[in-house]
This record gives sequence, C-alpha cells and structure tokens, in this order.
Amino acid sequence: MQRAAKALCAGLGLAACFAWAQEFPNRTLRLVMPYSSAGPDVVTRPIAKHMGDALGKPMVFENKGGGGGIPAILELMNAPADGHLLVMIDSSHWGVSPAVRADLPYQPLRDFAPIAHILNTSGLFIFTLDSAPYRDLRQLVAHARANPGAVKFAVAGFAGYQHLTGESLRLQTGTDMQAIVYKGGADVITSVLRGEVTFGYAGYAGLASNVKAGKLKLLAIVTRTRNRQIPDVPTVSEAIDLPDFHCPSQTGLVVRAGTPAPVIRALAAAVATAIAKPDVQETAQKVGYELVSGRPSDMTDLMTADLKRYSQIVKLTGIKPE
Repeated sequence: MQRAAKALCAGLGLAACFAWAQEFPNRTLRLVMPYSSAGPDVVTRPIAKHMGDALGKPMVFENKGGGGGIPAILELMNAPADGHLLVMIDSSHWGVSPAVRADLPYQPLRDFAPIAHILNTSGLFIFTLDSAPYRDLRQLVAHARANPGAVKFAVAGFAGYQHLTGESLRLQTGTDMQAIVYKGGADVITSVLRGEVTFGYAGYAGLASNVKAGKLKLLAIVTRTRNRQIPDVPTVSEAIDLPDFHCPSQTGLVVRAGTPAPVIRALAAAVATAIAKPDVQETAQKVGYELVSGRPSDMTDLMTADLKRYSQIVKLTGIKPE
C-alpha cells in the first residue's frame, strides 16, 4: 500500500510537470535588470524580445535600480515560482555581496533557480600612468615586492567586485599593497592620473580616452581570456605566473527557486534561441561582451565557484562592509 501511494504521488507530480510545460507561459513575461539603465541593456534588451518571441508571449524589459539590486531580487522572491518573472543578476549579486554581507535578505544558491549564464562583460583592466617606470604587470609586481607597503592601488566600491579583485591579486602575488577605495570609477582614474596611487582597476569604457591620448597604459585584464576589442593587452595569468587567476564580471538569468523543471528548460531553450540571433551577436561583439550559452546546471556551478572564491578572499583579508 505504501509503495502504491508513493507511485501515485510520483505519477501526479509528473502529470503536474507536463501540465506546467503545456500551460507556460500563460501571460506576459517580465525580465528585470536590478539596476538603472546600464551597459548590458544594449544586449539584454533584444535578448528579452527574442525570448518572448520564442515562447509565444511578450516579454517586458524593465530596469529597477537602487539598493544594490536587492529591491529587484526581493520582488522575485515574493513572486509566484512560475517562471513569468525573470531577473538578470551578475557576479556581485551571487558571489561578492553574499561573501561580504551577513545581513543579505537572500541566499543565491537557496533562493534562485538558474536559467543560464548569459554574458561576460568587456573586462576589468589593471592600468597605470603611461610614464610609469614599469612596462608591464611583471615589473609592477616586482616593484611592489621590492617596496613593501609603498604601492597603493585604486578601486571603486568598498568590499565590491573591484576591491575583492584587487585583494585577490595582492594575496596571490604575496605583495604588501594597499587598496584605496573610491566611490566611482571616474575617481579611480583621476587618482592614477594625479599620481595619488600607483595603479588602478577600471573598465575600458572609462579608460579609452586617456589611453588613446597616451596618458594611461593598460597592463593586464583580470579575465582568463583577452578582450577581443583590445587583443594586445595580456591576461594576468599571461603577464605573471598565476595560471588560475580569473575575476570576471558575469551576468546570468534566474527565476525564483521552486519553479518547475519543465519551465526552466523552456526558458533555457528560449535563451539559447535569443543568443543565436544575428542582431544579438553583432551588438555583443560591437560593445565587447562575450555571449555564453549553457545549461542551468552550468550557471549553478559558476555561482557555487564564485561564492567559494570570494568568501575565501573575504576570510583572508578580513574585509567587512562599511
């Protein structure tokens, strides 16, 4: 009798899954970006449109900024687990913030159901004055080792992505360097130009004009692969002997945990269809983003690895939010 009951429950569960697959989607879908209009919008907005076309229902694209993405994430957590509300989050939401903040109202591995890792941004660069005496990152690290405590580096956002990336390089090179934290990227660049710090971390968009003017030079990119738009700049692992160094800024799509598996599969298939569209491919290449296509389980693995890496950096440095 007990076995028969279990079999019946299993059968009913399977039937429910098939029902979900047949009924989804049954209304307009929403894709929410957890920040104000920003760079990734130019790629993610057409992705949303193509996903809606593939699923047979319109997908509304929204920006919901402020609060470090928490308002958008809380909206997702309070919505039905039916796949009609999707949120595009990045590595700061699933890796950096959970590693630093004990008071977050969410746990990414518990509260999110991953759909797909969507894209890698154009990358974070290590840069310095063009007139600096070191020609490459290897010489900069050697300078830091020869002058313990004298080298300062600029980053934007205390206990944020740039800060943890800088601390990761410091720890892995065994150097005594000091992080100087600024509110925004413009302040980081200005501090290097004024000679207040030895080097800094920033995205290429903010650096381009000063690099082209010969005021700043790029020493390395913090990702495992080179930037397609600036292929002459080596990765950290190429520049110095750190083969595993990889601190990318990545973006992926999630729904609320508990969303039925057939719905997740349908959304993942729609992502793959959208990413393959020529206009999405061309736009991503133009702005320097790398599109990624994979399974929901791939994004789960990515989130798990990032959270472990950033948690280790926080533990070793003792960084706490201000």
